[in-house]
Amino acid sequence: MSETTVRYACAEHIDSVLDGIVDERGRAPDLILLKEGERAHGCHECGQPPLYRITLPET
Repeated sequence: MSETTVRYACAEHIDSVLDGIVDERGRAPDLILLKEGERAHGCHECGQPPLYRITLPET
């Protein structure tokens, strides 16, 4: 069974979170703009409310 990498990022840290996933997995993830009610998690870098969910299914 494959797992999906999921991270959340604020506007300030979106580049570093994306770069980290690409460096780890070797390919680009999907980037999803979150709606106001979907912001339950904190940014992967700083813990602030995120604007984006970054997902990458394992292959």
